Amino acid sequence: MSLRLFAVAIFAINLIIFITIRPIGGKISNGSKSTDLPKILFANFELIDINSNYQIETIISGSVGKVFSDGRYLIKNVELKYQNSNYIENLKSDLAFYNVKEIEVIGHVVYSRSDNVVIQ
Repeated sequence: MSLRLFAVAIFAINLIIFITIRPIGGKISNGSKSTDLPKILFANFELIDINSNYQIETIISGSVGKVFSDGRYLIKNVELKYQNSNYIENLKSDLAFYNVKEIEVIGHVVYSRSDNVVIQ
């Protein structure tokens, strides 16, 4: 009789654990702050953006790059080259947060254009 009671108790405890515990998902807890995981990791890379006329529009290169699920990039030792109809722009920095609409650069920023404009 006590063996049946023991087996039922073990089964009930396992059932309660199975029902109440849920998996964590795609986030890692870092203390009280949670950060998301990158979808893609790059090392010593170069990304080339080609427009609809098959012309090179943007070249992004860096030593380490991370692409996140919301479309943003985190790039270390970034060099960005952008070409439009008037001039060519170059941007170098230690760290950059890049989105399709904007770029935020941090540390040793150098901006230059083909019309001899240089900002450091």
